[in-house]
Amino acid sequence: EANKPENRAKRPWIVTFGHRPMYCSNSDNDDCASYESLVRVGVPLYGIKGFEDLFHEQGVDVALWAHEHTYERMWPVYKLQVRNGTSENPYKNPGAVTHIVTGSADGLVIDRFTMIKDFHGPYKK
Repeated sequence: EANKPENRAKRPWIVTFGHRPMYCSNSDNDDCASYESLVRVGVPLYGIKGFEDLFHEQGVDVALWAHEHTYERMWPVYKLQVRNGTSENPYKNPGAVTHIVTGSADGLVIDRFTMIKDFHGPYKK
């Protein structure tokens, strides 16, 4: 329903909320730092689907996540690939979801980031 042209004209953004993120670059061995994140790809062997293909098919624009103890804003990403929209504005019609991890979990614990060079985001703190 949200993707119908008349609904997108009224409310142009589709935003989702979830607890465990699809993507993150924390070094605490959480699922979101894995290339085969269960939230992202599911467990195909058991017929359990992840959310990444669904979000892509339904045109989700922004996914807000929790669980991690750090803030991260990713570039628009689909299947581990950055999909910048335009050179002037990478968030305009990128064809992928922009993931934001709120970083508000347990203010007394701060996770460390990995030094992975293919990190998918412009900002983390």
